[in-house]
Amino acid sequence: KVSIQLSSRDGQVRLIIEDNGIGIATDDPRPMSSLGLVGITARAEQCGGWVRLEPADPTGLRVIVEVPLVKSEESAG
Repeated sequence: KVSIQLSSRDGQVRLIIEDNGIGIATDDPRPMSSLGLVGITARAEQCGGWVRLEPADPTGLRVIVEVPLVKSEESAG
């Protein structure tokens, strides 16, 4: 099962993707080196945003991506 939520508040857009799969250890640096997560992280950071991985009940994974609605001057660079 996969759940996808998209919302905006206070000038930020938040995407939450959650599944009920086997999950990953969030303290393990290897998941952030997978090509999919590397690409998501790079794009979020280019927009002045961030990506966070969290465990999802009971054994899945939650990927949270947040970016500003308007790209800041600092991240335009």
